[in-house]
Amino acid sequence: MPSMKPSSPAFRVPSALHLAVGLSRPTVALFGPTRADRVGPYGRSHEVIQHVGPGDDLDHKRASGVRLMERIAATEVIEALRRAAARE
Repeated sequence: MPSMKPSSPAFRVPSALHLAVGLSRPTVALFGPTRADRVGPYGRSHEVIQHVGPGDDLDHKRASGVRLMERIAATEVIEALRRAAARE
């Protein structure tokens, strides 16, 4: 994993996400079929992107959860990363 500069927002896999939160780095977390309210980052400098609709199953062990990740647009991730960088 590349080193994290103090001014870099974190865009990483889940394990590194928790590390970034612990180091007080602004983060952008993408969640699919997982309970972000239970395992997501906490604090003001963190942003969660997740699109859950009525009837969606939040079970990460089911293949149908891929639909939730497909709802996240690259443009909204880029904008979230820009906001995170601006919080520095």
